[in-house]
Amino acid sequence: MKLISDEASNHLSSNGMSAWVESLDDLVQEALTATSSTVIRPIYGGLFGSVILVQTGEMRRVLKLFPKEKATRGQIDALLGMRGNGCPKVYAADKDRGWVLLEEIANKVPLNQPVDLGQAYRAVSQIWSSPLENYHLSYLDLFDFWLEIHGQDSPADLLTGISKARHLIEQAPAGELTHIHADIGVHNLMRRDSGELVFVDPSGALGPATVDLGALAAWSGAPRSKSISRAIDLAGIAGIGPVEPCRWALVCTIADANMLYSGGNTEQSRECMIAAEILLQQFKEIQR
Repeated sequence: MKLISDEASNHLSSNGMSAWVESLDDLVQEALTATSSTVIRPIYGGLFGSVILVQTGEMRRVLKLFPKEKATRGQIDALLGMRGNGCPKVYAADKDRGWVLLEEIANKVPLNQPVDLGQAYRAVSQIWSSPLENYHLSYLDLFDFWLEIHGQDSPADLLTGISKARHLIEQAPAGELTHIHADIGVHNLMRRDSGELVFVDPSGALGPATVDLGALAAWSGAPRSKSISRAIDLAGIAGIGPVEPCRWALVCTIADANMLYSGGNTEQSRECMIAAEILLQQFKEIQR
């Protein structure tokens, strides 16, 4: 049984982690023994590790394994600190070996349907209130990665957009730093059987909470052209001014365009940049 997708295996191997990929079977067996679990099936989809559905006693759990070289191992610290508040519960973990056993949350939120912002805000606000003794990333590290230029053949409007996004980041006030998810949106949103929303794959990053609000507005399942209005709605729910959530919604939209382009989705990237230009004009109006 293949415990990792070919896509993830190739991605990790091409980034210097082939030894981890080759040792994965042994690592999984070690984690299974430690947790008295058995494999049900792998869950493919991510690029940064292995995710496996397992049986532990009478309960189904999710076993996640991360390479030592990946900052995503910081997820373990993040998940331990959250204690199931706004994110999956942790039942066992070994930070040295890079694995964590989590509750199974099988209900995915549709990617193309706008999420209820009030429910999503309640979930993310629990993340901010969680203790973060060991953070592995700054939010600036993530945006440096998301806004990295991949090749010199990038379209002129995308290069201009990246420059504007970096300028927006430079102009952002420092604000109070807290434990943020930093990759928040419907792609990382699940629903417990109780109906409660939870966010998977927290980054273990330090940053202003407005980053999460902006990311949620940009990646909330609504059309990209609604990102600023969604950010204004979230600011109202949070009881804060709209400028900073709107700033980060715009930055996240441009980052999305760049990641789409680097992934070969040129048409979607172009549509994303068209939306970003409209959002930029809306943001300028809000700043006045």
